[in-house]
Amino acid sequence: MISDFTSPLFQSAFKTYFAELGISVKDWDGLFREMNDEGGNMAFVRTAGDGEIF
Repeated sequence: MISDFTSPLFQSAFKTYFAELGISVKDWDGLFREMNDEGGNMAFVRTAGDGEIF
């Protein structure tokens, strides 16, 4: 469970997911800051045993 959206693991997974949907974001840093500033947001990131996102 992730609540700090500055986490490189979360950011990588989030960007990969949106790229697969064909969605681009001009200001990723701003988006992640906003997600943190809202407070109360939580996310799950599923990883393999070696830490790779899948």
